[in-house]
Amino acid sequence: MLEDVSYSPAKSKLMEQAESVGATAINGLGMMLWQGALAFELWTGQEMPVSYIKEQLFADRL
Repeated sequence: MLEDVSYSPAKSKLMEQAESVGATAINGLGMMLWQGALAFELWTGQEMPVSYIKEQLFADRL
């Protein structure tokens, strides 16, 4: 699996090249979501509404 820590575009040139040779490639959005959730909790003492943020983050990518 190849991970390109890229948020935009959702599929980078590196990811397209990896997929063209049969590799599985994912971008960095999932990692950003969960790092953000942890930071949110550390700073506010509250859980981040992950489901809502995930919907917003991936809305234009579905």
